[in-house]
Amino acid sequence: MQFKPIVLMALLTAIASATVVPTAKIPCDSNWHPCNLYSKYEDCSPEYVKILKQCVDSGCIQWFMDPLAHCNKDTA
Repeated sequence: MQFKPIVLMALLTAIASATVVPTAKIPCDSNWHPCNLYSKYEDCSPEYVKILKQCVDSGCIQWFMDPLAHCNKDTA
């Protein structure tokens, strides 16, 4: 099956401009919130870093220092 360029462009434009379904915000006190999950992972593991970054971005905890500073290889 061969698509005409205009049809192909219209299809690609429709796919690229499709709206993303917004994700529901998880309440800070939920057991499924990243701030309540990161401690279940090994310290500085990729999963730990990913979940803790989500916690930091959520603003549910006020951090006075970077909670991932000890995981950075550049820090001494």
